[in-house]
Amino acid sequence: MANKESYLVDTYESDFGDTYNDIRFSVEVQDKVGIPYSQPIGNFRNRCGTTQLFSMRKGILIFKDGFSLEIPISSLSEVADFVRQFKANPEVACIQLKGEKWKSIPPGILGNSYAVSGIEGATKPPSSSFQYRYYPDGGGQNSQIIRRVSIETLPDAIYLAQQSCLDKVIGNTLSCGSSSRDISPRHFKGQRANEKTGGVISRKIIVSNNNPAEIKSCGANIMRNFNCLGYEGTSMQNAGDYYV
Repeated sequence: MANKESYLVDTYESDFGDTYNDIRFSVEVQDKVGIPYSQPIGNFRNRCGTTQLFSMRKGILIFKDGFSLEIPISSLSEVADFVRQFKANPEVACIQLKGEKWKSIPPGILGNSYAVSGIEGATKPPSSSFQYRYYPDGGGQNSQIIRRVSIETLPDAIYLAQQSCLDKVIGNTLSCGSSSRDISPRHFKGQRANEKTGGVISRKIIVSNNNPAEIKSCGANIMRNFNCLGYEGTSMQNAGDYYV
């Protein structure tokens, strides 16, 4: 088993803009790159259970010899600089991004309430397709990517909720799907009891905006349509292709 060293993320800003202090993580001992965090002093332990709420966003460095290293990225605004910094390292073959992940978001995080009942769904709802603008983490307005998504149209309230966080493209614009195939966009994962079938309605709610306040606002506005929400931030297979 490989030896590991512990480090502390002094201040971590979530995709929702909330800050968490002193999150501990471990990486395999290596001498390829410096880890941009300090090591804990003594038997340090975060006593508030922060790491039980979510998994931090990380950059994954894959080196030419096959060795890989996962390093947390402390805020969305630092993603672009992280990629550019390690993209310049000749030993790094590629850089992947692993988005922040919440299995279940407590209501106090988003500041609103969940639905406490089910909703009448459809057995086989029809779908509608949209083009939308997507802004990668840490990128400006000029970094937008045009993507396409198909959304089930029933129940109507959930259908509207899924559209509410999209910056939809009006008119015909080329969606370059082949260049954005390796991106998993940031999204909430909503669930609601289906009163018609006795099952569960599960939906992905994509968020176009990369601003933490807007991501949090999106979650707060849609959560009344679901019994629970999870969340996953942007993931990329080859982030170096998207940051110049």
